[in-house]
Amino acid sequence: MPVIRQSLGEVVYDRLLSAILSGQLVGGNELSEVTIADQFGVSRTPVREALNRLAGDGLIENGRNRRAIVRTVTREMVVEIYQVRQCLESGAARLAAGRMNSAELARLDAISAAVRPDGIAIDQNQALAFDAELHGSIARHCGNRRLAEEVRRYTNFVPIFQRLAGRRDDRLLLAYEQHLTIIDALRAGDAEQAAAAMTHHIQSALVVLLDDVFPEAPQSA
Repeated sequence: MPVIRQSLGEVVYDRLLSAILSGQLVGGNELSEVTIADQFGVSRTPVREALNRLAGDGLIENGRNRRAIVRTVTREMVVEIYQVRQCLESGAARLAAGRMNSAELARLDAISAAVRPDGIAIDQNQALAFDAELHGSIARHCGNRRLAEEVRRYTNFVPIFQRLAGRRDDRLLLAYEQHLTIIDALRAGDAEQAAAAMTHHIQSALVVLLDDVFPEAPQSA
């Protein structure tokens, strides 16, 4: 198997993306091409490439004097991202139904079983890992590489939102049960049910997120 080597632009992008997703870089932080280039020991060209890519992802916006600014999460931003996620991921689930093989379904079943080992309590870290695995698996098995890449791009925002909203067992359990419904539809090869279950899941996640992060704002999305 050939070794896939990342370009310097991809390396810088991955490191900056990780810093944003982890909360090391937050809304309003300035990103200087010169400072980042010095910090990472690279020229400004790969830094510029990485910043342009992050701007395309909607994670930063261009400021003055070659400085980018990490975007602050707003209610409008959250609603728009989840509306796009709903369109993309319901379509991916529709395509993945009937394409996902038994081995992959068994793998997802094993991961889901670890989330509630006693059938009652929920393991928060396992629940979040299961969420990422399920959405990623559906994208990988939808049979459309462009769609899978767009799903990946928009799910980059999810860790940011999860960090802002915090963790609550009741809401993680709700999402977990919805995940199982999606898997059941995939196992049955029911494209429309898989799409409907994914739509419901993402709409529900949006309501929860708005309630947690913007509790005083109007809740109609």
